[in-house]
Amino acid sequence: IYSLTLVVLPLIVIGTWTMDWFRKRKYKNRILTQKPYSELEKIGFNKKTIKPNHNSLVDYVAVGEINGCEMVFDIDINKSKIAEFQIYGFTNHLNSSEFSKKLAELKSHNIDFSYLGFTKKINTKKERLNTIQELEKILTEFTNIAKKIKYEPIPISEWKKI
Repeated sequence: IYSLTLVVLPLIVIGTWTMDWFRKRKYKNRILTQKPYSELEKIGFNKKTIKPNHNSLVDYVAVGEINGCEMVFDIDINKSKIAEFQIYGFTNHLNSSEFSKKLAELKSHNIDFSYLGFTKKINTKKERLNTIQELEKILTEFTNIAKKIKYEPIPISEWKKI
């Protein structure tokens, strides 16, 4: 019983976490081979940074700057066809009623909103984008919406501390 608790159970947990990490990487690579996501470098996603996933395992993600906003490309682990573009920034200057109002307003644009930033979700199965210019236009609109809320940007060097 002790060896089961001390050796086998932790191996099962670590194995499951590692499988999740590989599965997420497979989904991300699948999206990155499709156009226009395979051309993200053309619109400024030239840097990479390390970001922890839901199990605190780290992976590299593409980072770019569009319209003066740093954003990260990642995917939703639970929905493998959803591409996520995230802008990290503090929005804690809003009170709870303003926050709720903005949250409902941004849902219509497929934007999730929290006190640590914004996430634009694009369903790669339903929303067929043909060119990188279409994606750039969507991301520019996303940054304009985020700028209207007057968030305080969080630099890449600070992401790991959050």
